[in-house]
Amino acid sequence: MRSKRLLTAGLVVILALTLASSGAQTQQQQLEAIVSIQNICQQGTLVIQVIQLTLNGTPLATQFLLPGKQINPGETASFSLKVSAAPNDLAISGTLNNQSFAFKVDQLELNQPVTDREHCLQVVVSLSGQQPGQQPGQKPIQEGQSLDQVLQSLQALGIPISQEGSQASPKLPNLSDPMLLRVISGFSAQLLFVSAPGSLRAVITWDRPTVDLDLIVIGLPGGFCFQLTPPGVLAEICDRAPFGPVLGVVFAVVIINWSATPTAYVLSLSP
Repeated sequence: MRSKRLLTAGLVVILALTLASSGAQTQQQQLEAIVSIQNICQQGTLVIQVIQLTLNGTPLATQFLLPGKQINPGETASFSLKVSAAPNDLAISGTLNNQSFAFKVDQLELNQPVTDREHCLQVVVSLSGQQPGQQPGQKPIQEGQSLDQVLQSLQALGIPISQEGSQASPKLPNLSDPMLLRVISGFSAQLLFVSAPGSLRAVITWDRPTVDLDLIVIGLPGGFCFQLTPPGVLAEICDRAPFGPVLGVVFAVVIINWSATPTAYVLSLSP
């Protein structure tokens, strides 16, 4: 009798774990990547056989089309792939006039056409759906939040955060007008602790209009500045009203990349 109860309990646990795993996968896979491929040649038969989307080298989705999807000159075919995050790399394999080819796009930019005239390709990748916990067009940062609240909001979206220094041991102590060049990965955040005599002015600049970077400066124990701008803005500043300069002794500077594309930026800091 006891063995039956143990077996029943074990089955209940397994079922619960299975349902939880299934629910987690359902929550993660709320995004749909649409890969549109146009045959831009006036002649030549394009056949697509494999499409793969990756994020920082990790495969998100692979679609096998065997023997292949034929795209005639001037025609466009669209393919839907379920993904758990926005891709930043694309690979396509197929044939053109019975000749095999492999086409790869590094640092993919969503909604931006990519052309490979040698293989008669023009490709656009778009994304529909939303990431868990994030409403379209909204960013989970509000004025006056604590550093912990900002970081928790980012972590709830699955955004990894790298850190330089700490509140007890700032990366840049006794700040004096440094200019730092950094590279930030797609869908990630960077946290930098600095100290300055009473106030901090911060500026970030970059040169990719399709990349959406945001700047947050939090004075510890008090003071808050944030710039949540849409793509197309190439500089954000926390050194003038109504946002700054931020007062404090130690400062947390947070840069967020809401785009799939890694990018370089310049961070300027002054008291």
